[in-house]
Amino acid sequence: MWRPELSPSTVMVAAGQTGFDAGYSINFDGLSPVLMSVETRDGRHVLLNDPTGRHRLWFVGGFRRQSRAFLIPFDGDFNARLHSLQRLHRRLTGRPSGPLPSRLQLSARQRAHFTLLVRALDGEQEGATRRELAAILLDEGARDIPAIEWKNSPLRKRINRAVAAATAMMSGGYLTLLRGEPKRAERFQRR
Repeated sequence: MWRPELSPSTVMVAAGQTGFDAGYSINFDGLSPVLMSVETRDGRHVLLNDPTGRHRLWFVGGFRRQSRAFLIPFDGDFNARLHSLQRLHRRLTGRPSGPLPSRLQLSARQRAHFTLLVRALDGEQEGATRRELAAILLDEGARDIPAIEWKNSPLRKRINRAVAAATAMMSGGYLTLLRGEPKRAERFQRR
């Protein structure tokens, strides 16, 4: 099940101030295709599909037909939040929303690396040995390495690093990727 994540790419939507009738209301029905919509204590969280990257919306305090304002917290993610809002504005006005910021996109190499990490973590949690993981994920020849050589094998070191990085990602490191924090996310990238 999808859980709402408040990230810099989340656009916060609120009712306009009393007396502020000049704003356009946001037609929730016209925001399709809606992939997910979850009502929580703090409002409604909506995930919209888009060919160039999904939109995350948070209707603060719940969805209202008269929602006409956007909230942008003044924090370290201001530029990312502004970019997400501009993408949504383009979509709401009938134009292509444009791509996600490059720091929120993964390259083919990063996707392959994170796929390896997820598979290594899955294997580790299912009880596979590191040697089995290395043989399945890196090189079949890992099964044939004598035990004495396995201790210092580059394959053993590589799979150990992958499992350690995957565990760090599972323990909260993934949040840096969701937030698009490249400096902190570097810790989780293979060198």
